[in-house]
Amino acid sequence: MSAHAPVRILIADDSQEICGSLERLFSLESSLEIVGLAADGQRAIELVRSTQPDIAILNVAMPRCDGVAASEQILAERPSTRVTLMSVDGDPEALRRGMRAGAREFLTKPFDAVKLGHMVRRVAGLRAFGQGASEHDEGQPGRVVTVFGPKGGVGRTTLASNLAVAAHVRHRVPVALVDADLTFGDAGMLLGRQPSKDVSDLAVHADDLDLGLIRETLVRHRSGIDVLPAPGRPDGAERVSADLMRRALETLRRSYRLVLVDTGPNFSE
Repeated sequence: MSAHAPVRILIADDSQEICGSLERLFSLESSLEIVGLAADGQRAIELVRSTQPDIAILNVAMPRCDGVAASEQILAERPSTRVTLMSVDGDPEALRRGMRAGAREFLTKPFDAVKLGHMVRRVAGLRAFGQGASEHDEGQPGRVVTVFGPKGGVGRTTLASNLAVAAHVRHRVPVALVDADLTFGDAGMLLGRQPSKDVSDLAVHADDLDLGLIRETLVRHRSGIDVLPAPGRPDGAERVSADLMRRALETLRRSYRLVLVDTGPNFSE
């Protein structure tokens, strides 16, 4: 799928009038494509399997299988689909159930066309980020994001770790976290892992570093992200040169859509 492919939308509502109104509204935008209409939750699940939409807009109250139950099944099978629930009165209990099911957006009937447009564009932007994984597989480098703070104790590692996990879970793309606080790095510990190897072990391979060697050092977190740990001892930092770190980052960004770098609280090389 190219970066300019239309956003694929599935609509499920037992009201033919609502389905028709949304279909006409979305047809005005060339960047949107309706790939399916369903009158009940079970049919919506079947259509998601066959059409793989970017967005599924489901009414909460539907026969055979309501919108919340359908959301749970859809997101269990295809997490990349962005589920939006709609209801007449914005029932708080239905919204709570929908959030637990994994729905990200909620619409109240009658629709506000402007808000509906914002929702679709927001989802389109998220999809574009996720598509980077396929482009990346074709040779495009991933993005490197550095998290820096001028002193310790400001939450730098917490922010970097949570950003890495959130990016992977939300966008379903490969994410690596590099602990570049070479003297006192603790990203691995924060994520509950005790690595047996770290970045300093790559020093002997600095001239011929490749992804295979780095993977022997990476630690897989239960969220699915990979972590390149900092040296376990402060003196290990002496073995990690700026050139080694540069080569490691360049290698990682060829295989990961996002590389997050947690740095030390100083301006070292």
